[in-house]
Amino acid sequence: NENSYKGSQMIDLSQNPFPMQQIYSEIQALVDFLSTEIQPRYIFEIGVDEGGTAWIWYQLICTYGYLWLLDKTIKKGPKTYFEQLPNVSITEGDSGTPKIVKEMFEKVDKPLDMLYIDGEHSLPYVISDFFNYKDLVKQGGIIVFHDLYLVGELVGVTTLWNNLKKKYKTIEFLDTKPTNLPVGIGVLWNE
Repeated sequence: NENSYKGSQMIDLSQNPFPMQQIYSEIQALVDFLSTEIQPRYIFEIGVDEGGTAWIWYQLICTYGYLWLLDKTIKKGPKTYFEQLPNVSITEGDSGTPKIVKEMFEKVDKPLDMLYIDGEHSLPYVISDFFNYKDLVKQGGIIVFHDLYLVGELVGVTTLWNNLKKKYKTIEFLDTKPTNLPVGIGVLWNE
């Protein structure tokens, strides 16, 4: 059935041809949650980097959805890979500029099930990405943030997340082992 969700099959993260900056247990928990609870078809990722999460989102949507990717620059390997796929749109540019915001609102022609924010981590950028693009997400859709609990200078995600979770329904996927890496994936419902 063309309307049935195809992303619910198990996604083997070890088959991902692209590197990921995520902690395995956190991204696996998110993937399991998305596959069983959200079943997204229309996903927009800000901050593609090396393409690791974009590959996961593509496995979730299969051929029945659409994936929009945005980053200042996308590395050659993932760019070449995703350009060949019929249901993926790639945009290179600064997510905070009015030109790119306008372009993305023209390109994203379906209400999003999921917006994944993992671009610049400074507070002005994270605030800009959230408020510039949240209206693309359908009522009841989700906005996902990576690196909830950064340390050092780039605590923008942490600051915004701590404010948003007071106002929105949220869940967090956190690795329980101490690490030097930024940790945490947060899901916020757009209600």
